[in-house]
Amino acid sequence: ILILTVLGVLSKLIGGYIGGRFSHLTSRQSFVVGAGMVSRGEMALIIVQMGVRYHLISDNMYSEIIMAIILTTLISPFLIKGALAKEKEELIEG
Repeated sequence: ILILTVLGVLSKLIGGYIGGRFSHLTSRQSFVVGAGMVSRGEMALIIVQMGVRYHLISDNMYSEIIMAIILTTLISPFLIKGALAKEKEELIEG
């Protein structure tokens, strides 16, 4: 569950960051975008349910993935808060 959670958080953070950089955002702004994407788990839920339906994912693995989705959703607000706090500091100093 921990490995799935870490991979889920990192992949969404990195993907959002890269998308932000391609959109000419600053590094900090791009991190905020990535942090905001961490809680987006509904697509993962759909894919996991399809995997179970077609017997590609075991019931045990299904439970682990659902827990990882829940944990990433719970972690996301803390990442966003931290990212926005640093963005606010940068704006105040800048």
